[in-house]
Parts: sequence; C-alpha cells; structure tokens
Amino acid sequence: MIYSPLDSDTAELTPAPGMRSPVVLIIIHDLWTRRLIERTLSAQAYTVLTASNGVTGLRLVHLEHPDVVMLELNLPELAGAQIIEDLQRSAEPTRVLVVDSKSAGRAKTDPAPRVDGALASPFPVTELVNRVASVSGRCTSRPRPREQRLAI
Repeated sequence: MIYSPLDSDTAELTPAPGMRSPVVLIIIHDLWTRRLIERTLSAQAYTVLTASNGVTGLRLVHLEHPDVVMLELNLPELAGAQIIEDLQRSAEPTRVLVVDSKSAGRAKTDPAPRVDGALASPFPVTELVNRVASVSGRCTSRPRPREQRLAI
C-alpha cells in the first residue's frame, strides 16, 4: 500500500534568495512511487527530474548534472548498478541514494563505492526527506510531518 507523502502538516519550502535548490534525479520504474517521491521532494524545494528506466536516467545524468541521483537497482533497459559504475568513472561529483526493497539490508551495511546512502522500502516519508537532505548536504529544521510509509 502506498500513502500520499503530502498532508496538511507539510508546507512547501522555498530556497533562500541567491541560492539554487538542489537537483534530484529520481530513476524509479514504478510510476506511482516515482510521482510520490517527486511530490514529496518538490514540496521540500528540490528541483526534481524523473526517469522510468536506466537509459533515460543515464541520459539525464549527463545532460542535467543533478546533485543527487536516487535510483533503484532493478531498472528496465539499464541496471542501476551500471548507472552507479558510470557515475564512478565521471569527473562530476554526483551523490547516489539507492532505493531497494530486495537487498536493502545489504545496501545499508555494505554500499558500493560512491553510494552515499540507501533507503529500505517501505520507508517513512520523513526518512526520505531526511536522507535526501543529508545526501545533498542540505539540513532540514522543519517539524516532522505525521509518520507515513511508502511501499514500493
């Protein structure tokens, strides 16, 4: 079951004047999960790009140079691990956050090089927001919304 990540306790944030919002690329195959994460992060003043497969995601990585790439390992057309390998060879510093329901325990304890974090599914919306903030270098000092879980 997937719950909406936005509720009446969650207000939208705006970046400080003169500061650009971090760009997050979400490469997740499931449409509803991708949209929920996109809405959640957009409400937190992130610039969000999305892709439903590895080929499109890798193309966006090279065109848009996001600050954070949030991806699942089992993607159609090009696996998440291959995208991570490509990012390792790149001179561009891109942070990687892996969302994985099957091997989440392994990803949390033994992440691949250049993987800056992992989220085990299902996860609370607050954990999503805090993990992306941590990986992107942004600090959040907002009150926590009611606990909800995203199941992917």
